[in-house]
Order: sequence, then C-alpha cells, then structure tokens
Amino acid sequence: MADENIPVIDLDEEDMNNGLDLNLISHIQNQLQMRTQLGVMTNLCVVAFGLNMLSTLPVTTSNIRDFIFQKERRRHELMSYLIHTEQCRDIIRMGPETFINLCQRVRATGLVKDVFCSTMEKQVAKFLHIIGHNVKNRSVSFFFHRFGETVS
Repeated sequence: MADENIPVIDLDEEDMNNGLDLNLISHIQNQLQMRTQLGVMTNLCVVAFGLNMLSTLPVTTSNIRDFIFQKERRRHELMSYLIHTEQCRDIIRMGPETFINLCQRVRATGLVKDVFCSTMEKQVAKFLHIIGHNVKNRSVSFFFHRFGETVS
C-alpha cells in the first residue's frame, strides 16, 4: 500500500476515509512516544551512572611538579647517603673522603660540569658505579632514578 509511508501528522480527512485506521495510527504514535521516552530515560541513567562513577574516583592533588620534586629529593637523599655513610665503598668502590676529593679534582679540571638535570658529583658517581660493578644502563637508571637515555 503506497499510503503506509505517509507521516501521521500529514494525514487529513481524505486519507482517513481511504481506509487508514485511526486506532492503528494512534497505537503507533503511542508506541513511538513510549520508545522515545524510554530512550531518553536510558540515556539519563547512563549519564547519572557515569557521573556517580566519576564522583567516587579519588581526587589527587599531586601534579607533575610534585612528582619531579619528589624524584629530585630522592636523588639528593641518595647522594647525601652516598657521601655520609660507609655504604659509599659498596656503591662506588671508594670511601666518601676519596670521592669528595676526586669530585673536587674533576671539577677543577673543568672537563665535567653541572648540567640542568645532574650535578657533576652525580655524574662521577654514576660513572664509578658503572665501571666498579660492570652494570648496564637499566641498573644505573633504577639506582639513580633516571631514564636509561639520561644515564648514557
């Protein structure tokens, strides 16, 4: 039947007299409204569930600066630990006094300088750790809290 594709709103009296049942049209309109309302309610429930899930997530105030600060603090603690304890011999194979003396001599030559992310003492400690233990970049990067590329 060609009249089946006519929107319900566009029907007039003539169309209704040509055999279209008003009860069928009314039923279809009701079904369409119910499905639309059901879809809207489903979407609202999904949004409400998503917002509820977001509200249950922990709010962290840490940002990248805090992370970098903590990482730099750990590096500083490691160097302080290295210089002020007898563990220095186990880590870089020399005593703290000798290490400080070596760093002063290396600094005096001017060949090794402090850079943005690493002091000259850290660079010397990394070098001594590598040659003293024959370790790879992964071990040094873990021990000195650096990426492998930064250690190389």
